[in-house]
Amino acid sequence: LSGLPAEKDDEPPAVHGVSAGDGDALLADAGIDEPAASGLISGPTGALLLDAVERERTAVGLVVESDPSFPDPEAARAVLSRGVGPLTGVDVPTDDLVERAEEIRAARERLAKRMEAEGADATSARPLRMYQ
Repeated sequence: LSGLPAEKDDEPPAVHGVSAGDGDALLADAGIDEPAASGLISGPTGALLLDAVERERTAVGLVVESDPSFPDPEAARAVLSRGVGPLTGVDVPTDDLVERAEEIRAARERLAKRMEAEGADATSARPLRMYQ
C-alpha cells in the first residue's frame, strides 16, 4: 500500500494498482486501473515490489490518493473497499472510518486555526539550549 498526494478534496480518493509478475491480471479482474502517470514507489512498499520482480513472483501494490499530512480515513476506506476487498473477496467493514473522518477533519481545522493564530513564529527554527 502506498499513498499519492490528493489533488482534490471534493472527490472520492482514486485507487490505482501496480503489479509484478501476473499481478496485472489480478488488478484487471478486480477492476483496478494503473496510475495515469508513471512514478516511483519507495520505502517498504517499493522494496517488496522490487523483491517480487527480482524473484519473478506475482505481487500487487495499491496506491491511493491521500492527504500526506494528516490521517486520511476516506483514503483508508477507498483502499479497503475498492482495492483490498475486490482483490481478496473479503468485505472489510468501513463504517468506523466514516465516523472518524468527521472527527479528523474537525481536528485538522482546529490545528490550522491555531497555526494561523500563532503566525510565522510557529514554523521558525530556534536553537535549543542544552538544558531546558
